[in-house]
Order: sequence, then structure tokens, then C-alpha cells
Amino acid sequence: MSQRINLRDSQQGLEQQEVQGGELTLGDLLFMIKERWVIGLGVGLLLAALLLFYLLRQTPVYQGSSTLLFNLESNNIVDMEEVVDNDMATGKQLDIELNNHLEKLRSGTFRERVAAAMEADEVESFLKPYADKFEDSTAPDEEKVLLGLKNWSNFGRQRNTQILQISFEHRDPVVAADLANLFAKEYVRYNLDQTGAGASVAVETLKERAAELRVKLTESEKVYFDFRRKNNIVSDEEGAVSSGAKMAAISQKMTDAEVSLADYLVSLEQVGTAREIGQDPLELSFISDYGNISSLVAKRQELEAEKARLGQKYLERHPSMIENAQAFAGLQGVISRAVDTAIADMKSKSAEQVILIERLRDQLESAEGVALDQGGVSGEVNILREQVQTDRSTYEGVMNRLNEALVTSKIENTNIDVVDRASVPQGPIKPNGKMAGLASAGVFGLCFLGVPLALGLTDNKLKRVSEIESYLGVEIAGGIPLIPTKKIASKELAHAVYKDLDESVTESFRGIYSFVELTSQLDFPKTLLVSSTSPSEGKSFVSGSVAYFFGRHGKKTLIIDCDFRKPSQHRNFGISNDAGTLRWINGESSFQDPEKLVMSQDLGIREIPGSNVYLLAAGGSSKSPTEMISSDKFRSLIDALSTQFDLLLIDTPPVGLFPDALFLSEYADEILYVTKHGGLPRQQIRAGLSRFDKAPATVLGVIVNQMKSVKGAGYSYGDYGYGSYSSKYYRKYYDQDR
Repeated sequence: MSQRINLRDSQQGLEQQEVQGGELTLGDLLFMIKERWVIGLGVGLLLAALLLFYLLRQTPVYQGSSTLLFNLESNNIVDMEEVVDNDMATGKQLDIELNNHLEKLRSGTFRERVAAAMEADEVESFLKPYADKFEDSTAPDEEKVLLGLKNWSNFGRQRNTQILQISFEHRDPVVAADLANLFAKEYVRYNLDQTGAGASVAVETLKERAAELRVKLTESEKVYFDFRRKNNIVSDEEGAVSSGAKMAAISQKMTDAEVSLADYLVSLEQVGTAREIGQDPLELSFISDYGNISSLVAKRQELEAEKARLGQKYLERHPSMIENAQAFAGLQGVISRAVDTAIADMKSKSAEQVILIERLRDQLESAEGVALDQGGVSGEVNILREQVQTDRSTYEGVMNRLNEALVTSKIENTNIDVVDRASVPQGPIKPNGKMAGLASAGVFGLCFLGVPLALGLTDNKLKRVSEIESYLGVEIAGGIPLIPTKKIASKELAHAVYKDLDESVTESFRGIYSFVELTSQLDFPKTLLVSSTSPSEGKSFVSGSVAYFFGRHGKKTLIIDCDFRKPSQHRNFGISNDAGTLRWINGESSFQDPEKLVMSQDLGIREIPGSNVYLLAAGGSSKSPTEMISSDKFRSLIDALSTQFDLLLIDTPPVGLFPDALFLSEYADEILYVTKHGGLPRQQIRAGLSRFDKAPATVLGVIVNQMKSVKGAGYSYGDYGYGSYSSKYYRKYYDQDR
């Protein structure tokens, strides 16, 4: 053949290139599972059984659940005329309010309240089922109860509603229901107490202020009426000379300032009381409505929601969690400073009202002096009357506030209703047989599929056709199927092709022959070298079988067993190893005519009957054959034999162990590299193959021996070449009627 198409791409600089292993296909994954499913089955059954046993042997736990409905309404006890838009129950404000309630329910302060509400027999019923958990604990019962209330309670919001659900888990179903109801009842009372505390503060503060103003009004009235009696003034009209609009205006301003001062003092008292009882000042409307506090609180709720989402995926030290915590801490500081600013502003406004009242009092006294100078007795009676009116207006304004506070304090001012009370659960939530079965089934499925896939993906051995070609950078010349020993005995394996013992094997080597013919660019005569990375990869078997097809196609072929360290070709074909290359090289015979050389008894070249294939045995063995291989006599031998045969096929020792193959490659034109399917680590195979990079011979391709037939997975010898089907398909084909 003068010209042939070379199907092998250049692989120059292979070490400098990043070599990929090929795309994984569904077939690849299925093969991984099929190859290792027994391991996955065993691991899956074991872990599933252990998980099922663990889940089902748990002590039964029951859950009681109650629900609370929240209506967002104004709780401002100072300004009863404030109207709250119904839309406040939606959007961010709703989220803020409900999240605040959730945080209160989870707070340690509220748990302490619930624990304090439990009777002695309830505490005993609470702790008795958990005697095993607390048997080594020396903590007092109060701490055990608080720990249980924390660990076994759960609070959540029903989606898109204003309903919060309170759940409590316990080994005693009655206790589970009772505690869920106790949480709900105490939380309603807790909010009533907080509201009542604020109302009480307002009432007491306003009572004190009203009493002071009442005394002042009484004194001013006494002075006014005494003056009228002394000056014999029967009615107001008799001295009703107007003191002017200025005194009236000043008196009205003083009244307004006194009422405003009362409002500010009530608010400040509420702040102080809230801090004493542990109430969040943000729950006071005049604090939450101040400045941008409401928007800051909304941002804090967003950060809390983000933390809950991140907490499902990351641990506390994850950068995202740390960033969230830092942002939350910074925002919390801003909110605290904003609250302090609101309180400071309230104090400042209170002080301003005091100053304003003093200034107005000075102005009123000045106006009174003018009136006295201008009106005598008439002017003085007008002044006293204006003072009485001023004191009465102030007193009535404060009394109106007091009446409002009294009304509010007598009303159950809460926006929380218990919607559903917990009933005694009929069955446990743990262990849940259905969920335990599903969890065990999930673990089994995960192990059955995941273990084989994990082992397959971490396996560093070359198995897939695309992976072998891509990683090694060499085409696959063909694949030879794995032959069960029960089908062909080991001693008969070398004759499998010669005797056509298996159709699939025969067709595989026919495909390899076709590949070499189409890929090679050289005409005959030529020399073909066969090597491998390590022993037991089938190199000698491949050499003999490839030689058979060249012989069948009319090429006089000589197999040269150059594995001088451990020769095997003579055993494969059942001949003696007395004569051969080593005997001829070490003998005293001189170089002969090539035609006579072939007939030399020292060489002992023998024909394999009916195949057009000849064998040159090693003629002994040697532990250091490289000197002989490099000798002029050996070179002359190879040159002479190449004139008598169309093809010299050199069988070498493993290149991964010995350098012999590299020396022998100096005499070869082309190389076939044999590797066992799934045998050696990929790095070891590539390292062995790369040793031929600087050899003058061309690596035609890789022959993969003992390939497992898994169709569609890219692992099968049937995925490459002409040996694409198992023997049953060949028999079916030949059995068809022609």
C-alpha cells in the first residue's frame, strides 16, 4: 500500500497539555452502578436497617398545639383618638409585629413566667417522664423545667395569616397539651400585664398632676372670692372691665403647655416602667413612630429572616453568617441610639414646656400689673378671674387625660385571642413509622446508587473508550473481550484466534488488523513492536493473535520473542526454548546469508502450521539483555530477518519495568501498546506510554485487553472496531437462511 490515511493526530508536547478524561454519559453512570451494585446494596441495607432501628426504638413523643390570632390595633393609652389604618395589618408592619411576638414567646423572661405559673404537681408530671435524661443532673427542678420549656417548645407563623402556632412536645400527651395551652394563656396575660402596667403609670402620673392642679385651682378661687367679698362685688359683670385679649391668649397658652407637659411626663414614666419590667421600649408607640425607627426595625427583621435562611445551609463561622451577624450588630446599635435619641428628645421637650410655662407665667404677671395700673379694683378682679379660668382649664385638660387613662385601664386592652386550644394528642409524632420508613428507604436508595457512583468517580483506572483516548492522547486500535476461563481454558487462550474458539475474540483481532492497515503509512516489509506497562496485561497473547491475521492476509510474519527476561511465546505455541535469539547471539556461528540464516539451527525459527506465521523463540533467558540488544550482531540479525519476512512482530518486556522495549524500539517502525481494561492507574499507563515519545517508531494505537461488555456505557469492546457484538449475534447471522 503506497499511501494510507493516518487517523492518529499528533500528540506533541503531551506532558504540557491538560488532558481531560472525556464527558461522562448516562451509560457511564449506569456501568458504575452495575459494576459495584453489590457494594451499594450491602451498605444501603446495613445503614437503612440501622436507621430504621434507631428511629423506631425512640421513646414516643407527643405534640400539643394551640394557636393565637393577632389583630394589629393601637395600644396608645394617652391618645385615645388616634385612628390606625387597617392596612397596618399587612406588609412589613405585619411582619415586624408578628416577629416581635415570636421573639417574646422564645424569650427567657417569658419562659420563666410560664415556669412560675406551673403548680407543684404539674412540675412533677413534667419531669417524671424524663428521669433518664436528668438522672445525672444535679441542677434544681426549676432549671430542668426551664431547659425543657426551651428545648421542647416551638413557635411559628402560619403562612400569609396573622396566626401564630404554639407547639409543645412531651413524652406525656396530657402534659404536651397542657403546656401548649399554658403558653397561650400566659402570653395573653403577659401582654395584658404589659398594657396594664403602661395604663397604671399613666393613671398614677395624671392623678398626681391633677391633685396638684386641684390644689392650685382651689387656692386661686379662694383668693378670687375673698377679693369680691372684701370689695362688695356681687357679680362678674360688675367688674367686668376687659383685661384685654393679651391676658386671655397667655392664659390659653399656659393651659396648653400644662397639658402637653402632662403628656410628656406620662410618656417618660412609661419608658421607665417598661425598662424596669423588661419590656422593649420599641413597643411604645411614641418610640416606634419616632424618626426612622420603624424603617430600622423593618431592616432588622429582614436581617433576622436572612439569618434563618442562611442557618439552614451554613454553620456559624461561614463568611455569610459572619457578615449577617456583623450587619445585625451594627444595626442593633443604630436602633439603640435612635431609641435613646427619642427618649432624650422627649425629656428635652418636657423641659421646654416647663420653661415655656414659667415664661408665660411671667408674661401673665406683667399683663396683670398693667391691668392693675389701668383699672384699679376692676382690673384686679379681672386678673383674679383670669387666673381662676386658667387654672380651671388646665385642671380640666389633665382630668380629661386621666379619665381616658382610667377607661383604658379598665378595658382588656389586648389584640390577642386564643383561636384553638390544644387537645390531648391521640398518637405520637415520634417515632413516626411512615417517616422512618421513608427516611430508611431514602438512605438505602442513596447508598445503593451513591456508593457505586462515588467509588466509580474516584476510581483512577481507565475504563471508558473516550476517556482512554483523550487521557492517553492515542487512538484505540481495538478492544478484546474478557474471556471466561470456563469458556476457554488458560492454556488454550493463545490459540483462541488460530482455532477460532470464540467468534467475538476473532472479530476483535480482525478489527485490530484493519485498524493497523488503515492507520499505518508504511509499506511492507516493516517491523511492528508490541509492549505494555506491566506484566499480565496480555501482551504476548495479543502479539501472537495479531500476527495470525497478517499471516492470513498473505504477509509472511515472524514473531520475535524479545522478552529475554521471562520468555513465554514458546510455551504459548508448545515448542522448546532451546534454540532462539540468545543461543544464536551467544554462539560462535558467524553471520550467514539471510536465506541460510533463517534455516539456522541455533535460531530455530519454526512455522506455526497453516498460518503463514513463524516464531523465533528467545532461546533461553537473561537478566541483563540490554547489552545484547544494543550489539551490532543483534542489529544485523534484525536487518537480515526483515529481508526474509514481510512483517517482524517484536514481543517486548513491560516498558514500565524494564528499558528493553525502548532499546528494541530502535529497530521498529510502528508500535502497538497493550493495556488491561481497568487494570492499572491511569497515571502509570500514561507514564509507560510516554517513554516512547522520543522513540523513532510511531505509536499506532492502544489495544485494550479483557474489556467487559456493557453496551452503551463506553466500556465495551463492542463500542469500538468490528468486534461489536457477542458471539450469539454472529451465530444468529450465520444461521440465517441465505
